[in-house]
Amino acid sequence: MLQNLSPLGRRCLLHIANLSWLSGEVPATWRIAEIRPIPKPGKPPNTTSSFCPISLLSCIGKLVERLIHERLAHFLESNHLHHPAQAGFRRNRSTEEQVAAVTQFIHDSFQQRRPPLSTALILADFSRAYDRVWRKAVLAKMARKGIPTCFIKWVRGFLSDRKAFVSWQGASSRKRTFSGLPQGSVLAPLIWLIYMDDLLDSNPQSSLVFTRATLC
Repeated sequence: MLQNLSPLGRRCLLHIANLSWLSGEVPATWRIAEIRPIPKPGKPPNTTSSFCPISLLSCIGKLVERLIHERLAHFLESNHLHHPAQAGFRRNRSTEEQVAAVTQFIHDSFQQRRPPLSTALILADFSRAYDRVWRKAVLAKMARKGIPTCFIKWVRGFLSDRKAFVSWQGASSRKRTFSGLPQGSVLAPLIWLIYMDDLLDSNPQSSLVFTRATLC
């Protein structure tokens, strides 16, 4: 739909995006999610855990998110601000790299005889991960990484006072404020990386495998 805008419409859209970026204000309509429950295959339909919530967000808001995402991702990558062990949600990287790394660790342990080595693998399942993100900590970690204030200001506006409602068979619930990161968001995976990136700082001698979080 947005691709079919006239030249004047595109200029107006760009003006709105620039106003949001310069002011750090994110329109309320961009911060409202319509959640549609999708039944999970083979699950009983009489329990809420049998449905995976699909979050629908504003198309214009997601377009502006993509613009912010490209700028922020470029800043993080060009300044080497991601931990080297972090592979998920990154361009030209894959969590398959971490599977290969674990395999190599185990192989090296078998090969070294003196002193003998052992490999311990701890797997953490971040179920409903986005819901558990502490927003104030995200902003603090962005500042600690040296991310410019303009990004922090916009992300603060992006995460503030987000609302969601459930749409099911033509009926809609009341809008409710929720915490954490928005599902269905273009920018949320990158914010998740920033939030999780300092886990290795407390124990630099260990190796940590990062994988994608389970969202539902």
